[in-house]
Amino acid sequence: MTGQVVRSALIPLLLGGILVAGAFVAVPGLYNIDETIYFLAADALAREGSFTIENGFETYGAEGLRLLYLSEGPRGLTPQYPVGPTILGAPLLALFGVRGLILLNALAAAASLVLTRALALRLGFGRGEATGAVVILLFGTFFIEYAYAIRPHLLQMALVLAALWAAAGVINGNGRAPRRDAFISGLCIGAGMLVRLETVLLLPAIGAMAILYAARPVDTILRGAIGLLPGVLLGAAANAYKFGSWNPLSYG
Repeated sequence: MTGQVVRSALIPLLLGGILVAGAFVAVPGLYNIDETIYFLAADALAREGSFTIENGFETYGAEGLRLLYLSEGPRGLTPQYPVGPTILGAPLLALFGVRGLILLNALAAAASLVLTRALALRLGFGRGEATGAVVILLFGTFFIEYAYAIRPHLLQMALVLAALWAAAGVINGNGRAPRRDAFISGLCIGAGMLVRLETVLLLPAIGAMAILYAARPVDTILRGAIGLLPGVLLGAAANAYKFGSWNPLSYG
């Protein structure tokens, strides 16, 4: 029985390790305008320590330099997307070039496989079902394509899964420290908002679950809000720098 437990736990780790290794042989390149913007953002931070794209627009004002998904801010053109992928991708870009941005998503993909199994177990499913969920996610969806893309969908997915895993610990009592898990859930949602803003849509669902099922809903929501606060404040500060607006949900 112990051997079966170990093998079941190792499957997502093994599959995730293969995905990460594959990032070093995947063909690097920019597939579309979204990936170009993510690259330009990480490159600007890695080379200039800035969230603005210095391509001459601020000097000449030529409309041809205003690429799609670049917003005009008080310091020049800046990517409309949140700063999370930029901050995490810049050091990897400096080390590995464009492949570093692919590696970031591959690492997030590996984490997502582990978290999928962990979430299934915390929700009461058996080891076989939890492992099956990992296999379905990996081979029954577009998961692999996104694992080797530059767009940060799987980075967001890993944070959403972590938020749901923590929330499940609060709601079903499986967590040894429900108060800690409420804080972790909020922290992951806040971090997810720094990757893709629609992560905020998770709040009503988790909030409703807390109201309906948590042993101490008010305390749970309060601790979740405290965990959410760092991500919201960082997002607001980043938008103030980029767009001149303290709205953490703004695209400029």
